[in-house]
Amino acid sequence: MGSPLIQLFVPSFSTTHPTLVLADLREIEDVVTRRVGEVDRADTMHTWFGLVAPRATIGLKSEDKAFKEQRRLWNVVLSPQFLEGVAAERFREVAVKLADMWERKSRIASQELAFRGQDDIRIATLDGIWKMNVGSQLGLLDARTERLDQPNPIKKSGNGKVDFSNAVLPEFYSILGTLLMCLDWVMQGISPRMYTLFFTTTGILQRGTKKKDDVLTHCIAASRERVKRNHVREHIAATCSLDEVMRKDWLLNSKASEANGNGASGDAALTDELLELLITGHETTASSIAWALKYLTDHPEVQSQLRVSLYAAFQTSTPPSAKEIYATSIPYLDAVIAESLRLSLTGPVSFRQTLERCDILGHSIPAGTPIVLVTAGPSYDSPDMPIAPEYVRSKTSQASYLRKHATHSNLKATPLIANLQAFNPSRWIREDGTFDQDSIHMLPFSAGPRGCFGKKIALLEMKMMLAVLIMRFEFPRLRKGLSGYGAVDGLTRRPTCFYVQPREVGMRGKDGGVAMEGV
Repeated sequence: MGSPLIQLFVPSFSTTHPTLVLADLREIEDVVTRRVGEVDRADTMHTWFGLVAPRATIGLKSEDKAFKEQRRLWNVVLSPQFLEGVAAERFREVAVKLADMWERKSRIASQELAFRGQDDIRIATLDGIWKMNVGSQLGLLDARTERLDQPNPIKKSGNGKVDFSNAVLPEFYSILGTLLMCLDWVMQGISPRMYTLFFTTTGILQRGTKKKDDVLTHCIAASRERVKRNHVREHIAATCSLDEVMRKDWLLNSKASEANGNGASGDAALTDELLELLITGHETTASSIAWALKYLTDHPEVQSQLRVSLYAAFQTSTPPSAKEIYATSIPYLDAVIAESLRLSLTGPVSFRQTLERCDILGHSIPAGTPIVLVTAGPSYDSPDMPIAPEYVRSKTSQASYLRKHATHSNLKATPLIANLQAFNPSRWIREDGTFDQDSIHMLPFSAGPRGCFGKKIALLEMKMMLAVLIMRFEFPRLRKGLSGYGAVDGLTRRPTCFYVQPREVGMRGKDGGVAMEGV
C-alpha cells in the first residue's frame, strides 16, 4: 500500500474494530516502550496461547495481578548469575552433543552427501531449554544419536543428499508437537474459535494437555521437594529455572507454596509458564540458528572470517568452556547474529491493542483496536519506503529521536546501509572493530516491558551454538537444489530447505597452535 500505517478488516483478530498494521519501526518502538499506558498485549495473544497455556504470561495483560506475580518470580532466570552458571552450561552441552552427532552422520554419509539440519537443531534447542528449566535430561539428541548405531541408519540417499532413519524419541516430544500443531492452526486459521472447537470436541487437545500436565507437574513436584530439603542452606548452586523460581518464592513468602495454589507458584501457573518457555525458547531460536547457518554456508568468506575470529578469541582448537564463551567479547560473532536476525525475519510481527483512545501517526485510534506491529522488514530493508512526516509523530517519539541523533552524531563510522538485501555482518562493525548494535535500527525481539522475555536466553543460545559448530566444522556451499530460501510461517518463520554437509576443520599443530585448512 506504500504507507507505514493501514487498516484491514480481519474477523479473526476482531469483529468490532478494524485491525491496524503499523510498519514504521520508529513509531513501533515509541508505542511499545514509551506509551505502555495506552497500548498493551492484544487479546488475540490470549486467544491463541490460552488454548494450550491460559495462565502463561505471554497472553496476559500487563496490569493483570497474575502477570505481575509470575514475572516477579521468573525474572530470576535473566540474572547474569543464572545465565552464566546454568543457561550457558546447558546450551554448550547440547551444542557439543549436536556437533558429535553431525560428525557421525558425516562419516556415515562419507562426507559426500548433505543431510537435513532443521530437526536436529530443533531437538538440540529443546534438549537445552528443557534441562535449563527443569534440570533433567529430555534425551532427544541421545535417542537420535543411538539410532545411528542401529541397523539401517540411512533411509534413502540420492541427488547429493541422504535421509537418516527416524529415531524413537521420548513421548514428550510428540506431546509438544501435538500442542504446537493445535497452536499453529488456531494462529493461522480463518476462525480461531472454529479450530478451538474442533480440537476440543475431537479430544485432541484434552489428551495432549493431560499428558503434558502429567509430565510437567511431576517435574514441578520434584523441584519443590528439592527446594524444601535445601532451603536452610544459604549458598546453593543454581541448578535450573524451576529450582530458582521455587527458591525465590520461598524467600519471599518464608514458606513453601502449595502445590494446588492459585498463585504464581502453584502448579497451574508454573505448568503454563514452563510450557510457554519450552515452546518459545526452542522453536524460534532453532529457526534463527538454522537461518544463520544457511547464510554462513552460502557466504564462505563470512564463515571463514567468523572462524578466524573465534579461534583468535579463544586460542584453542577445541570448543571453549561455557564460561569462556559467555564472558568473551567476539564482535564479529555478535555481528553475524545481528545480521542473521535482520534478514531471517524469524519473528516479523508482534501484536498489541489500544487500551484507550490515542494518536498514532496523526490518526485518532479508538480503544480496543488491535494493532499488528511489523517489527522487521520495510522500515530498514526498503530505503524508498515513504517516511512519516515529523509533525504527525508523538512528542515522545520526536524527543527520543533528537536525543538519539545527538548521542550518535559524533560517531566516526558510518553504517553500511547499501544493498540491505545482502548478508553482510561487517555493517555492524565500527572502525575500531567493536560491535555497533545500533548500526541498523531493528527490533527482532520487539522492545519495552512486553518485549520478548527470553531475549537474553535466545541470544546466549545462538552464541553458544554458532561458536561450537563453526569452530568444529566447515559448512561448504551446497548446490542450488539444497540451498533454497523458501520459508513457512507459523509460530515462527523457518526455512523449508535447510541442508548441511559439515566437515571437521580444526586440528592442533605440533607447537600447540591451531592450524586450519583454508585459513
